[in-house]
Amino acid sequence: MDTKKYEAFLCAVETGSFTAAAEKLHFTPAGISHMVDALEQSLGLVLLNRGKHGVTLTNSGEMCIEQIRSIVRAETLLQEHTAEILGLLKGTVTVGAYYSVSSHLLPRVFRRFLEDYPDVHIELREGGHNVLDRWMSESELDFCIYSFDSDLGYEWYPLCRDEMVIAVPEDHPFAGLQGISLEQCRNEKWIIPAMGNDYDLVRVFGSRLSELKVRFTTVENYSTIAMVEQGLGISLMNRLITRGLDFRVRYIPLDPAEYITFGIAVPSLKNASPAARMMIRYIREMLSES
Repeated sequence: MDTKKYEAFLCAVETGSFTAAAEKLHFTPAGISHMVDALEQSLGLVLLNRGKHGVTLTNSGEMCIEQIRSIVRAETLLQEHTAEILGLLKGTVTVGAYYSVSSHLLPRVFRRFLEDYPDVHIELREGGHNVLDRWMSESELDFCIYSFDSDLGYEWYPLCRDEMVIAVPEDHPFAGLQGISLEQCRNEKWIIPAMGNDYDLVRVFGSRLSELKVRFTTVENYSTIAMVEQGLGISLMNRLITRGLDFRVRYIPLDPAEYITFGIAVPSLKNASPAARMMIRYIREMLSES
């Protein structure tokens, strides 16, 4: 099955224009436009709104895009399975992960994997829990590595635990403590990452989150820690995030201790592409706790 016109359509949606899609797929803009026109004619539907500022999905396009993604994915799987049969593992693996996981855990796995399978292309997409969940639900990821969620609708393969810590400035009264209870932090000013929607922080605080005196919200933890260093507040995060950062900040464990469990979420390991299954095998072997 020739899926080029489906791929051209999806790339135009992703990039927002025929010109950008053409650059990515190594076609001319006219070629991309022609393939999308042919797809629309074959379906009898107008899928894209065309304008001088680019392209956007029509209502019909919104209703068809998931099925079109499935067609392209099925073709990719067929090609990769054929390659696997021939003993030539290749293809693309799209991995979603927390920023801390992608920075500190995955690089050595990727290096080992690519030494053995140099023809596999790896696409890494980073984000917080909510963003990764959305990408998973839209079938944009082969699998995802983040913290455990009891409401996950995917297969789950645990890897390792990470301790939750309170970040405070070096001159803060808490800086010399061996542990901090949430009750001790009741009157502190807080800096909350993920625009106030950090999944792991919400899980730890539960209903008490609304009682926090939030001074700042940030997009990611690097900015959060920089603000903590300047005495603008304290924050809660997993210890892996703090690895390798050179700030004048102390990281104090919670008392009682709280942990998150990192793991792999995958829609179906059995139905994953050969390259994705092999990547998951490498990650589990190299990162799982013994």
